[in-house]
Amino acid sequence: MTLQTGTTWASRERSFINHFFQVEVCKRLGNDICSEQDCVQFAQEILNVDDLEPVPVQGATSYTLISGSEAKIVQFRLDALNDDVMALARKIYHDEFPFANFHAGFPLPVYTSEVMPGTVYFLLPRQKGHIPFDRYRRTVTDLAKFIGKTSVAPQPTCDAESWTASAPSALSRLVRNQSLKQLAPEIHAIVVQLQPLIHLLHTLPLVLTHKDLNWANIFADGDGRITGVIDFDGACAEAFGMAIFGVYESFLGVMDRGIFTFHDVVPQGGTRTIRELLEECFWEALWSCLPPGFITDKLAVKVALAISVINRYFRGNMLDEFEAEHARYQDYARKILPAVWLGTTIERNV
Repeated sequence: MTLQTGTTWASRERSFINHFFQVEVCKRLGNDICSEQDCVQFAQEILNVDDLEPVPVQGATSYTLISGSEAKIVQFRLDALNDDVMALARKIYHDEFPFANFHAGFPLPVYTSEVMPGTVYFLLPRQKGHIPFDRYRRTVTDLAKFIGKTSVAPQPTCDAESWTASAPSALSRLVRNQSLKQLAPEIHAIVVQLQPLIHLLHTLPLVLTHKDLNWANIFADGDGRITGVIDFDGACAEAFGMAIFGVYESFLGVMDRGIFTFHDVVPQGGTRTIRELLEECFWEALWSCLPPGFITDKLAVKVALAISVINRYFRGNMLDEFEAEHARYQDYARKILPAVWLGTTIERNV
């Protein structure tokens, strides 16, 4: 997630909304079938309110409105939610996951839910130039518990399109990617090291995995304690460990103006960086909340995390061609993948 000013963020979200209606909805339904105003009017009819406004953080495949008077969310989606995934998430997370009610009678799938308590993490107040260590420490601890809760519902299989099942093919393509080898040899070298270890994914339990667990989808109170998580529509069964990239992306560092930087600042009077302290805090909390015997191979989790980083940041044709237009994703990958694969924190905390 990128740090941006309020004005820049509002402009970005408006561009998301415009793209949703002018491009995505038109591709799905055709021109003049469903406009933003049509959505607002339908939402007003559902809730019988006139105080609807767009939520400050929009998704790429949905349009979401909020009513302050009713404390309700109305979301218009390109695709219907997967009922099985939603039921599983509800079973695992209870009140940390919003229950969605479907409403028929509109061209797009429509859902209402209660407003999540807390604030979208990205919007929590933060003093410029200051890293709120205590808040982040509470959050990464809660994230460890959140990820660990998936252990209560191991899944029997994963889809062929999942990160887990597609990992051998993805790594093979990256190994053959000559532009990657030339422009990011450090990434290519890690991919080569990962390839013979890919079989370790099959030693891990398959669990419900959130594919976008970043601070735009996490709600928390002012102290950083997580109150809920949204955007499970892309969640599916994956090898345990593949949701952890979000901890590195959103809390151990920050993306600003296309450059990702870890929080490698040593607090006054300390000897270790904020990144090191938070990373260790997360892993200690994760291992302590898992049932005995759930994970038997620490290296397998490290492989799963590395594979998830690759899938997160190698978008589109990047598996075959490493291009300048993907600079922001490249920077994420070039910073986070070596930190995950070459670091020793995971080993120290098992």
